[in-house]
Amino acid sequence: MFFNEEQRFRQKLILLPIAFSGLVILVVLCAGLYSQMVLNKPFGNNPMSNKGLILAISIILLIYVAIFWLFNFTCLFTRIDREGITIRFRPFHRKPILVRWEEIESYEIVKYNPIGDYGGWGLQSGRKGKAYNVSGNIGLQLILKNQKKILIGTQNKEKMQNFFSSLEKRNQD
Repeated sequence: MFFNEEQRFRQKLILLPIAFSGLVILVVLCAGLYSQMVLNKPFGNNPMSNKGLILAISIILLIYVAIFWLFNFTCLFTRIDREGITIRFRPFHRKPILVRWEEIESYEIVKYNPIGDYGGWGLQSGRKGKAYNVSGNIGLQLILKNQKKILIGTQNKEKMQNFFSSLEKRNQD
């Protein structure tokens, strides 16, 4: 018996401003390049060389491709089984983190404030402990026997609740 979940960043409120700002910068630089190379008019009060503009455009394109690659590649894997709770936040964790049942004092599915409690989404440390989340405001709150707190975001609250109900029922038998 196990619970598996894979979550990815898909917030349009994060990606759209990044994409829009990158597009604006690229359009301005390409207009400058066109002005200098085709119209032979210097771009701006202190114009860059043509090679400098081409380099700037290339660097900005690389940065934006890297940002979008990171958002698409980043994935939070959660597995809960008889060993414990395994977390892997790719690409930030090379190896999965296993929190064994023996280390856990208590657990609860909670509603939380990602920004207020942890400073946002992603791999965060805040006043309420460490958080692994990619979106939403529902998570599995672990309190460890050493009093450390870990929150693992979930998009499958009902499935997780059903898993823990089955697990508790099984442990009672």
